[in-house]
Amino acid sequence: MSNDWVSAVQSVQGIGHRKSNTVCQDKTLAIVERGVNVIALSDGAGSAHHADLGADLAVQKTCALLIDYFDSIYEKESAVIAQVIVQHIQVALGERAEELGGSIKDFAATLLFVAVRQGRYIAGHIGDGVIGFSQQRAVQVLSQPENGAYINLTYFITSKEAIEHLRIYKGDIESINGFLLLSDGSTASLYNRRGGELSRAGMTMLQWLDRHSREEVEAALLENITQWLLPKTSDDCSIAMLRRRRPSEGRPVRALIFEQGRIALRASIARQYCDNEECDYYAKVGQSNLQIADRKRGEIYCNHCRQRRSITKNSFFYRLRRKNIQRTLDCLYDLSQQDDLEGIRKKHRIRKGTFQVFLHKAAQHLEELKLTLRLNFDLEGEALVRFEKHFKYSE
Repeated sequence: MSNDWVSAVQSVQGIGHRKSNTVCQDKTLAIVERGVNVIALSDGAGSAHHADLGADLAVQKTCALLIDYFDSIYEKESAVIAQVIVQHIQVALGERAEELGGSIKDFAATLLFVAVRQGRYIAGHIGDGVIGFSQQRAVQVLSQPENGAYINLTYFITSKEAIEHLRIYKGDIESINGFLLLSDGSTASLYNRRGGELSRAGMTMLQWLDRHSREEVEAALLENITQWLLPKTSDDCSIAMLRRRRPSEGRPVRALIFEQGRIALRASIARQYCDNEECDYYAKVGQSNLQIADRKRGEIYCNHCRQRRSITKNSFFYRLRRKNIQRTLDCLYDLSQQDDLEGIRKKHRIRKGTFQVFLHKAAQHLEELKLTLRLNFDLEGEALVRFEKHFKYSE
């Protein structure tokens, strides 16, 4: 099923291009359509006059082709697949070059992509950058960068030798649970050229998709690329990720206990578990491994793996100011008692836009909030049914 996979992409203008007032020449795209999940990344050549347009066309045409013809393309030999994709993109670039009165070389760009459908995948790579894949809790390299005679030289989708240099990978998904595309700029931080290995940070980023929406992950990618990746290169930095959804079974619902508008840490710990997937106590509620680390900051830690986190991490109440906790609880309680959303909004003097955001966020944490209402207000039956009805169309 196509909804078994989730994706996130991000491209950020590099320091060098900011200084020269040049647009970001990296382009990323993620599409889910017709049962196909596809991500693509293209890095426009710095020497090409229309590098950004070339990269944009490359990802657009690649994704569209794989969505329309995944099954028929998959059945072909790798060399034929490379030929089909290269010719498809070069025709589009040639037409664009003719419109602008230039040459196809003006649109030079690399290309990396992965498409998944019904337990099978097709991946392709020409030029620098890296394609990675994850199995269990480790990320490995699927396709290395190809730089030619010198580290600063590479191959482009527009070159005459593009068919020979577009490397195709395909097969059954089996135990693969994620794919990662990195532009050349991102490899400066996330890929060890000497050892040919990807940083563990790649796995961490893929795991963000297990717990957060695409919008939240793309915001986190933007923040992390800007803070950590850009300072290590003058190049643009891009990342595209595709992750198989983890089944919710085996991961209990977590909830918080409140007393007089404050989180009762000791009581709440009993409803928490360690969220470090490498820990033996991962997803195990009611164990003795969690302890209070900092009462003032509301932090707990696992005495087995030593990981420390806010007790509200990944919950509806994460980063909610203490002064707003009681007001939020009162509003949630009213949602279990009344059908009139507008009346509730006016009672708590919440702006319409803010209330819509509140409802959308609550819909994403529905099971957590139902358990929170049970534990803190002793609600059952009809009240919880009424509460849930408010979010039937909000997710």
